[in-house]
Amino acid sequence: MTFEVEGEHGASRAGVIVQSVGLDMKEKASVPLPYRRTVQVSGHISALSLWALRDPNAADSLTCRIKVDGRAAREATSDGPLGMCRIEIDLQAG
Repeated sequence: MTFEVEGEHGASRAGVIVQSVGLDMKEKASVPLPYRRTVQVSGHISALSLWALRDPNAADSLTCRIKVDGRAAREATSDGPLGMCRIEIDLQAG
């Protein structure tokens, strides 16, 4: 699984990035962009999520992406006044 966040229109930093694999959640603040983290998963997991909030001093948008086996499984672009992009994937839905 690969978690990615990219800045649009010159965004160079995300205010906060939160990613989770199942119940294991990681949070980072003031993250340089582009951000990319690949995680190895063993066993059964029920969900993946990625949230990114733009730097409060910027007006640029962010694009969040989760890749599974090298292919984009889901992608979202930030919108609204908070500039947050959010992806959630329920791996048990079928």
